[in-house]
Amino acid sequence: MVKLKELWELGLRIVRDHRRFFEELAEEEQIAGEVFRSYLVYAAAVPAIAAFVGNAIVGDKGVLAPAVPALLRSALFYGLMIGHVFLVAELLAYVSPYFELEPDFNRSFAFVAYALAPAFGAGAFYLLPVLRPFSLAGLYSLYLIYTYSPPVFRVRDEVSRPFAMAAVALTVATWFVLSLAFSVVAWS
Repeated sequence: MVKLKELWELGLRIVRDHRRFFEELAEEEQIAGEVFRSYLVYAAAVPAIAAFVGNAIVGDKGVLAPAVPALLRSALFYGLMIGHVFLVAELLAYVSPYFELEPDFNRSFAFVAYALAPAFGAGAFYLLPVLRPFSLAGLYSLYLIYTYSPPVFRVRDEVSRPFAMAAVALTVATWFVLSLAFSVVAWS
């Protein structure tokens, strides 16, 4: 229960006071494993659990999904979200030299994981089918990525906008590709 409260408070802090949060993130040394263990495994579970409950327990218009397939799809969805963070972080570290930056997977991982907090939180709307359209609030993550990727990565002003656009493009493109793969696997 304590972890849930801490996760809630961290998510609210990222959304409400994002400028200060990402300024602090830029100054701190990040360790991907610590961010993964203390934050990502819990944050990514929110949409996965909500999707399972929404599909198998609440149902849509009185139709419940069978529990085992719904559980498997939710587990796959959980893996997809964690994989998305790893893949975007790896790609950001890979493209960093093109923007005259040192590749730093730890910083990339922490940034992507925390910047996607609104998307993870908005995943709670999967709990009730009538609320699912509100999960689009997770697109606020793209704003955070665009706005705070240059200062967190300490990008020079001349290339800050292209770096921010590349970070958003990588985030969207990887989500699109992983979602297609998820659809093929989960629904076949």
